[in-house]
Amino acid sequence: MNEQKKMKILILLVVILSILILTVLTFDKVLSNNDSQNNIKENTDDRPTGVEENTSDNENIINDTESENKELSIEEFFNLLKGYWAKADSDDNISISFEDNLFVLGYFASEASIKSPVQELEKISENEYKFLAGSNYIYVDLTEINNNIIYVRVNDYSTFKYIFISTDYNEAFNYFFN
Repeated sequence: MNEQKKMKILILLVVILSILILTVLTFDKVLSNNDSQNNIKENTDDRPTGVEENTSDNENIINDTESENKELSIEEFFNLLKGYWAKADSDDNISISFEDNLFVLGYFASEASIKSPVQELEKISENEYKFLAGSNYIYVDLTEINNNIIYVRVNDYSTFKYIFISTDYNEAFNYFFN
C-alpha cells in the first residue's frame, strides 16, 4: 500500500510539472507573438505594391460612390475589403477575411465562427453597410478604410476595430503566428 501511495504522488508530481512547463511555454509564445504583432502593426504602410494599387482603386470606388451617393455593388464591396483583417488591440488571433463573395470571421487558420456568402448587401448610412452572412447580420463601417481600418459588428453585439493585414494568406499567417 505504501508503494501505491508513492506511485500516486509521483504521477501527481509529473502532471503538475507538465502543466507548469506548458504554462511557461505558452506564456513565452504569447510574449513573442505580441512583439511580432506590434512590429507588423507599426509597419502597416509597408504593404506590397499590388495592395497599394488596390487601395488607390478602393479610394476611387469610395469617392465615386460617395459623390453619386449610391450603394457599392457586392463586387465593389469585396474589391474594397479583399484580404485578411486582424482584430486590433487583441492578441487572440481573431480575423476577418473577404474573398470570392465569402465572409469569414473567427480564429485565423482555425474553424470559423461565421463562414458564409454575403447576401442582401445594403448601404445603411454614408459609410456603413449591412449584409447577411448565414443567419447573422454583419455591419461594416468604412469610415477609416483609407487608413486600412474597418469597424465590424455582428448582429447587436459590440463593434470591433479591424486592421488590414494582407491579401496573401502566408503574410497573414506570419502576422498571427510569428
